[in-house]
Amino acid sequence: MASTLKQELDFQIVFTAFSKYNLGDIKEEHQQIKGDVDINYKITATSGNYLLKYIKNKENIPQFEMLAHLHEYLRKKGVPVPKIYKTENGNYIEDDFILYEFIEGHTKEQTMEEWSKEEMISLVSNFAKMLIALKDYKVPDFVKNKSDKYILGSDIKYCYGVLKPKVIQLPTSDEIKNSIIKTIDLLYSKLFDFEKLPKFLIHGDLNEMNAIFMDGKNVGIIDFGIAYEPIVYDLGEFCYWFTMPWWTEEFDRERYNLILVIFENFLPLSPLEKELLPYMILRRGMMDLMLTLYRYWSEANVSIPEGRLRLLIKRNNKIISEFNLSN
Repeated sequence: MASTLKQELDFQIVFTAFSKYNLGDIKEEHQQIKGDVDINYKITATSGNYLLKYIKNKENIPQFEMLAHLHEYLRKKGVPVPKIYKTENGNYIEDDFILYEFIEGHTKEQTMEEWSKEEMISLVSNFAKMLIALKDYKVPDFVKNKSDKYILGSDIKYCYGVLKPKVIQLPTSDEIKNSIIKTIDLLYSKLFDFEKLPKFLIHGDLNEMNAIFMDGKNVGIIDFGIAYEPIVYDLGEFCYWFTMPWWTEEFDRERYNLILVIFENFLPLSPLEKELLPYMILRRGMMDLMLTLYRYWSEANVSIPEGRLRLLIKRNNKIISEFNLSN
């Protein structure tokens, strides 16, 4: 199978995997959908549309098993996450495949359209309801102990103690290095306060690609990143994407205020959470910086992506100035 994964899986492999769910016949050839980590296929069958995911990294299988139960739990709470199907053998995962309901609609990343007020109200309401439900969800130890480039890239203590010295040694301009260090230092100055906040299971990656809309409403929340963090960190990440869409360098203060009003209708924030929320937005910006440098640090003969770093620095500086953040 390894050679076929370089492009996509052979149709017969996909057909065989789907047949184990006993959901009818595939009506037309499967369509591969972009995925950052795993390989996804839209399946059009006689019984409906589905998304079949091939899990490339076998270490992630326990997380997907957990996600199946989590989706079932959230659906019962009225949160619009996709149904995950069992095979005819009663398994959520078989031969490294997992099958999701395909939620019809579109993402703004696909259309590059702005979000309407009604869409944001709908999405923030569903987001808050999801976090309320997750407060009562028992978090597995493997999630609490999870460690990957995404977790480490947002870990303030790790970035300050391990990655900051590496930033200082980068063969690039002092302007770039000092800007990255400024972000790390700002966040480290609030570490004591961050550590006061209780942690829960959170989505961990609710960006413009993972929210599906139809007819002015949010009809789907997909692709959990899964993290064990304070609720306000998830809100900060949400604000990072939805007040500063990736294709802009501006901060939408009006939308930020709307997000907070709607969110707090469901889940009021404590004074400390309100104080730290702008830093949580910046924390997501720090993670993007670290992810951008990760390839340079981990692969040979890769140049420093200065263009992308400058864009991210502009976005982070906008957050810092918008909220007048300081040590």
